[in-house]
Amino acid sequence: MKTTYGLYPIPLARNAKSGLVSKIKSKFKFMGKLLAKALMDSRILDLPLSPIIYSWLLGQQKNLTPSDLSTFDQSIATSYTQLKSMSDRVKDVRNNAELVSVHISGCELGSI
Repeated sequence: MKTTYGLYPIPLARNAKSGLVSKIKSKFKFMGKLLAKALMDSRILDLPLSPIIYSWLLGQQKNLTPSDLSTFDQSIATSYTQLKSMSDRVKDVRNNAELVSVHISGCELGSI
């Protein structure tokens, strides 16, 4: 298996069915046992995990950050940045009576 960005987990929705969550948990447990056994036996596994996952496994990083998104997919990172900017702007409008509207990329947003 070869991927451009390495392997990384797909996020689950908060309302994912418990059966699906259990199935995915069991796969992660299996991967953990596989990696532990490989380490114990001094074996090298050729797994193309993403660099972010490697740093997480090594304890160098506790959480994913917005800047990590660009490692996986630049379009997702760009969308996140735009949504975060929009959210911050809406908060500014709500907190400041002098600001009356929010414009993103030249478009006025209505009531949010």
